[in-house]
Amino acid sequence: MRKFASILRHLAGWAGTILMVLPPGVPLLILVLLTSRGTYTDFYFTDRARLANSLIASMAVSIPILFKCFQTGIRKLDPEMLGIAGTLGMNSRTIFRRIVVPQCRFALLTGVILMAGRFCGEFL
Repeated sequence: MRKFASILRHLAGWAGTILMVLPPGVPLLILVLLTSRGTYTDFYFTDRARLANSLIASMAVSIPILFKCFQTGIRKLDPEMLGIAGTLGMNSRTIFRRIVVPQCRFALLTGVILMAGRFCGEFL
């Protein structure tokens, strides 16, 4: 079971890295092809659909940046502190909300800033 979890973790890391490297045009094209009911040109050249697909593609490409930053923040946490919180009666949601997120707030802020920077650099 641990080997399967390790393989799954590595595959998720590779998928996130590939999404960070892709230009947003690739997911945009996939979204247009998946969501178009008529022809490609009918759907792509309407203003609302183009804007919505561009925003979704940008988020799909930029979200792995946030996850990588958050993963770095989680790795710096002390596992003993999380264990102590569990022995004091906190459930996993409370531990995440009250211990993990506040201690990783700078990593989350860094990820949000990098996401916004990539979005502004590509679409504005």
